[in-house]
Amino acid sequence: MRLKIVSTVITLMLTGAMSAAQISTSATNTKLLGTEPVVSFDFPGASNTQATAITPSGDIVGRFTGTDGIQHGFLVSAGKFKSITFPGATLTDVNWINPRGAIVGGYIGNSGGEHGFLLNYGKFTTIDYPNAGFTVAFGVGATGEVVGIYGDENGMLHGFLWKAGTFSVLDVTGASGSLPAMISAGHIVGGYFNSTGLHGFSSTLGVVQTIDCPGATFTFLSGLAPQGQMVGGYATVDGNGHGAGASRLTQDITNIISQVPATVEALTGVDVVGSIRDLPTFRKVSGKGNGDKT
Repeated sequence: MRLKIVSTVITLMLTGAMSAAQISTSATNTKLLGTEPVVSFDFPGASNTQATAITPSGDIVGRFTGTDGIQHGFLVSAGKFKSITFPGATLTDVNWINPRGAIVGGYIGNSGGEHGFLLNYGKFTTIDYPNAGFTVAFGVGATGEVVGIYGDENGMLHGFLWKAGTFSVLDVTGASGSLPAMISAGHIVGGYFNSTGLHGFSSTLGVVQTIDCPGATFTFLSGLAPQGQMVGGYATVDGNGHGAGASRLTQDITNIISQVPATVEALTGVDVVGSIRDLPTFRKVSGKGNGDKT
């Protein structure tokens, strides 16, 4: 069930923020969200439909629960829906689509293993970090590079970059867990755990910068525009979750997507701020719940 814990809690918490990263580059998105009524849609026959990403041309991907009771991914393009199910999977989760139509996510195989995948030109490719306990793909850049996370034999989280079939580890120095979420033009954003909690990070050409919202109890960056603007989420001591945006040049923090955690909770029933605090890695590095069972 790690895919449900990691992908549903962390990814669902922040896919709204990921989608916001593309708004600035899409006239269609700006029109839909800025001056026109919000358009509601559901995958035909689905009991639950959630959109996770949109391209500048308006193609949308996401996830839905079908009449079979199984979670599938979907693509809607030119008004037509297409189901996305990894062959033989018991659960398929779609996280992102790049401007060229490449799609990434995760799936649970019929043997129970948790894997990442890339869907490009109608062909599925499994993405499994070597000897990992599980792998999930979060983001895919315009030229096909994939970032995501994997768990080692001790259950610790690590980040990875997958490029042309070759893996590189993406771990923040000194971190007890790294979670890269998005890549654009070689720029990577995400979050990491250390002894003081969860922090956002930005990495360009191997240079890593920590980004913490002022007064936040944790910060996570999840979305990235080609121009370098970053978005994500953070929580404050009052227990509330907030959205955040950071300019590539100024790193000014703004409250541009403050409704993301509340929206996700309304759609899924998941208390995203509380859930991320309850993750074993977060409890371990924060010193909370040391006697809890994990």
